[in-house]
Amino acid sequence: MDGIEVEGEPISPEDIMEEAGWLASHRRRGARALVKLSPTEEHPLEQGAVGSREPDRKPRALQSLQRQNRAPRQPHLPSELEHIKIVLRPRTGLDVTKVSHAGLRDGVLRATGLTYDEAVEDLLRINSENNIIVASTPSMQRAQKYNDVKALHIGGKMYEVTAYAAPPEDTVREVIHNIPDYDSAADITNSLVYKKNPTILQPRRMGRANSVLIVFEGKTVPHYIYYRGTEYRCFLHKKRHEICDGCGRLGHRVDVCLAPDKKMCKLCGEETPGEEHQCIPKCALCGKDHAIGDKKWRLRYQIPYVLKKAQP
Repeated sequence: MDGIEVEGEPISPEDIMEEAGWLASHRRRGARALVKLSPTEEHPLEQGAVGSREPDRKPRALQSLQRQNRAPRQPHLPSELEHIKIVLRPRTGLDVTKVSHAGLRDGVLRATGLTYDEAVEDLLRINSENNIIVASTPSMQRAQKYNDVKALHIGGKMYEVTAYAAPPEDTVREVIHNIPDYDSAADITNSLVYKKNPTILQPRRMGRANSVLIVFEGKTVPHYIYYRGTEYRCFLHKKRHEICDGCGRLGHRVDVCLAPDKKMCKLCGEETPGEEHQCIPKCALCGKDHAIGDKKWRLRYQIPYVLKKAQP
């Protein structure tokens, strides 16, 4: 199969595969105008944000001293008009803080097959908070190579990684539910081709669920869209702060935890609880009476910083 035609616009087989991440959105957008791309780094919950309204605040002198001792902010990566960002998330115990940045770059280049001269314009950002590597490149071809990385060979060991591209900026992501189980990626794409729908850059099923995440161009949020000619309610996709079910730390999931042997009670936050452990629910992150990372915790699901405009 060479390609799939959708209203006159060619879509390659790679564009409808889940492994493509959001590169398909970048490709289709770049075919019409300058590609606007978004930073990929996750912005973890800032320390102290949860308890910012507590009555016992720190003295101003101490706050000023902490600001002075705070590590300087990293320089901005090239703008979204220039670079595509690919996230590499280790899955099997690679701690990015234990390896030199140059060593990580060498491992990434080996995995892509690129030479230093070929990737001289590319940048690598290490996010120690979330234990991820961000590759920033102006080339779609090299972005695809980073996106295809499955493992890194570093220090004589092989580490599995998950690579994905961040969605373009100046877009909005929404979710629709109750999509049939038997609909393939191609079925979903073709079912959303309808003249009354806003411009859709890319849809993709959310894992094995019956929900589909859709990237719309622009900042207009539609209330309803048509899927095979039937109306579906759209819901704004909210960013979720990942919380490890093992160690209880913020910023990663249990499948990529660097301390798989460390256990924490999800109800009260006590470390290495015994078999007869009894507790009263208390979140170790905010101190309130609920399990760590409970869905009712209002700070776990964040509405996008830029409020999107509702469709009239």
